Amino acid sequence: MTTFRSLSWFLSSIHLVQSALTYFGNGRSYTLWTGTQGECPILTNDGSKLYQCLTQVRVLEKLPWIISHVMQDNDPVYNHDFLLCRHQNNICRSILEYKDNLSPTCNKNFVGCQSALRHLQTMMFRPSGVEQQCNNFALKSIRAFFHDYMSSAIDGSLLSEMAVEMNVGLCRFSQYVNVLSDDTTCDPGSIIAMAGMLGFQACGVRLWELDQDVKPVTTIARGYTCAHNNNPKFINPATGQRFPQFDDIFVASNSTAMEEFWYLINGHNGMTFRPPDGEVEYSGEASGAAHVIGRVTCPITSKVDGVTVNVRTGFFHPNGANAVLKQPRGNAHEVMWNAEYFARDTQCQFNPKTNGWQVPPFKGLKNETYPKLGYSLNKKMTNFASEGGLCGMPTQFLHTVQLGGYHRIPRFMSILDNLGHNWPDSQGSPFTPAQCKIHTPMFIPWELLNLTSKPLPSSPALDRFVAIAWDGIGTVDSLWDGCSLECSNPIATNRLCSAQSASTIAPRLTKFNFYDTMDAPTPVPTVASSATPLTAPTAVPTPTSTTGSPSTTPTSSPSKPPTPSPTASTTVSPTVSRSSFRPSRKPTASSTVRPSTRPTSTPTFQPTIKTKKPSTKPTKEPNAKPTSKPTFKPSKK
Repeated sequence: MTTFRSLSWFLSSIHLVQSALTYFGNGRSYTLWTGTQGECPILTNDGSKLYQCLTQVRVLEKLPWIISHVMQDNDPVYNHDFLLCRHQNNICRSILEYKDNLSPTCNKNFVGCQSALRHLQTMMFRPSGVEQQCNNFALKSIRAFFHDYMSSAIDGSLLSEMAVEMNVGLCRFSQYVNVLSDDTTCDPGSIIAMAGMLGFQACGVRLWELDQDVKPVTTIARGYTCAHNNNPKFINPATGQRFPQFDDIFVASNSTAMEEFWYLINGHNGMTFRPPDGEVEYSGEASGAAHVIGRVTCPITSKVDGVTVNVRTGFFHPNGANAVLKQPRGNAHEVMWNAEYFARDTQCQFNPKTNGWQVPPFKGLKNETYPKLGYSLNKKMTNFASEGGLCGMPTQFLHTVQLGGYHRIPRFMSILDNLGHNWPDSQGSPFTPAQCKIHTPMFIPWELLNLTSKPLPSSPALDRFVAIAWDGIGTVDSLWDGCSLECSNPIATNRLCSAQSASTIAPRLTKFNFYDTMDAPTPVPTVASSATPLTAPTAVPTPTSTTGSPSTTPTSSPSKPPTPSPTASTTVSPTVSRSSFRPSRKPTASSTVRPSTRPTSTPTFQPTIKTKKPSTKPTKEPNAKPTSKPTFKPSKK
């Protein structure tokens, strides 16, 4: 089921008028803005920059894979001109040069976020010509995207929510976001949103190629209150932690808990994502993709039906973080299908009463061996069945959301960005005066075309993060990881949290040193050389389930997790327990040669054009089309 609004939602500010633009591809041509089937209204010249872009600038030719993606479908009934209109419109609205009403403050804010995006690219992508790898920073970016959303919205409040145990292991990432935000004046929510989408791309999940209908944009200038923003229906105000029914293992092992989790999370901002839909199929597919490349970095202990259940650390996939990147090149759907075989085949247990795979795995754990499938878990894999609760849901209209409908991934990202939000705004929120108050879209693939022309942020603080960007690939205890709920992060020092205009204040976190918040010297990190790609990586996604929010009870966490103060907006925890971080691996001058983490040329984003496309029409939930015979057929919805 789709929830995308009609064309009017993104054409509402365009006056009806006379002009057109024609695109060619696959032996056909389509003319935009001609009123065809009412989907591409005739436009009237209102003298705006947007009108100029819509009718005169051939933006899609800069991204030809979009044209090919749309036109390769030979279905004569399908409305190709509508899709081209949609994509032309979304991209034009996302280009800074064609934004008509941005104030100087908002213009500067957008430029700052472009600069922040370039730094994110530097952190996640190998230089041109070097084999790409999925690093732990990219994995943290994806996890932070989901976790900031779960608390209430992707608004940067995650930085003040490190004492919530489901966010264990995100401290270093939150420190990085705080420093980058202070340097660029791009708000933390926008940085987290950009990082999550770019993280999928860096790890091989080709987000913008998975659906011809939806190419997600990222909203910039979300506002930042410099404080937590916990949903009181999800986070217990009395304890500062999740309510027990949303415990990781319980959600993974109980289909009722899983659907109730997504009904709440996707509807917590007054949206219409209610039973029997809840957008669970989109949410489950996106979180499943995150876990294919993911890992559990802290042990999880919980009780299910009175039985103690222990989840071990490790990767979800036998090939670790590079599970998708290691697949032979093909169209985006084929690559994902081949990479996700293990998660898909072991997701549900067989229910003899219904002759279908409709029961969550026992106690939320995978079997150690699957003799009939020829699978077995190795010692470096977690036994956590994170998507198990999607099997046999009692009220959700599909009942079982079986992984394999990859068009759902970009749709979920788009839902989060366009619909499922509760960002601070200028009406009645403690919106810091230094910030732009106009939400505006950004299309990341367009920005990547010329990103090297944007300033690359640099400071002693940021350079320390760049130096560890590729640390610990293939492990669960890199410098990006940790199992403490304490996190020293000087949030109030960020110049966005000042009462003064950010443009009048110099960056204030340029000397921040995360090493000061950890143990002093121990073993030097082993960093893979940029010239020698890892052949058998062993690490990946999130300790807490992005699909159902697992209860990561770290072995080194306090017996009573600290409760976040409702008014705290400075440091989440003033001091850090020196013993709580898993090996503090501060590099010394004698470190092994580090890879070049600052690209000499732009890491290219060149989607592979599909030659044969699975149906991804929004009015129907399609079958996924594997390149080889699956163990069982995926859900048709």
